Amino acid sequence: MAPPVEISGAAAVEEGAVVEEAAAAAVEEAAAAAAAAEEVAATAADKGGGGDVAVRGDRPISTVLIVIAMQTEALPLVNKFQLTEDTGQSLFPKGVPWVRYHGKYKDLYINLVWPGKDSVLGVDSVGTVSASLVTYASVQAFKPDLIINAGTAGGFKAKGACVGDVYIASDVAFHDRRIPIPVFDLYGIGARPTFSTPNLLKELNLKLGKLSTGDSLDMSHKMRQRFRQMMLLLRTWREQQWPTSPTYSQSPQSSSKP
Repeated sequence: MAPPVEISGAAAVEEGAVVEEAAAAAVEEAAAAAAAAEEVAATAADKGGGGDVAVRGDRPISTVLIVIAMQTEALPLVNKFQLTEDTGQSLFPKGVPWVRYHGKYKDLYINLVWPGKDSVLGVDSVGTVSASLVTYASVQAFKPDLIINAGTAGGFKAKGACVGDVYIASDVAFHDRRIPIPVFDLYGIGARPTFSTPNLLKELNLKLGKLSTGDSLDMSHKMRQRFRQMMLLLRTWREQQWPTSPTYSQSPQSSSKP
């Protein structure tokens, strides 16, 4: 089976409503793709060919995983798709605070997960550790065909970002994982290109930008300098690793997400 597709999204927004628009649009696109694949498969079967035709190369998209960091970001999507909270026997390890909502939308099975609340302080379990753990566990439990990571982020006005803008990430990296040792510094940044979604960009007229993540929410003067240094390093390394990528030179550094 081919690995699931991951779409990373970011938005320079104040509320989760704009995030809902982008994530919901991605789900709509997946539903349309699944329906188209079924139609092609039926046509192939009618003509005597194999009916196993796939959008991703081996089968249509049928199971979608949406990963969101905070409850306020998740609830608009829960309401839009009329998802139900999993209150029975959980597929997650015993004792974790992770929350799952699930349901069916058109021909898609949707699983929306967020890391839940910290058991001691009662705040949302934000950060890269919680996100990594809940995403890994969800992939193992639900075997999704499509992963959508959606949420709010801060943006840079000097780079063209405004409050309310919705971005699709072209590249992702860490902005506060600093390892000042040659080669390890690149490992710390962990830059990766995201899965290309040109149809989604075109249909919704979204912005394209590079997204960085970390575990700090402040923006000190030193951190601003760090961003500039990181982007120069990223550009050099990115061009060496993926010299033919059409998106990198066209996408400004746009947002940061804790």
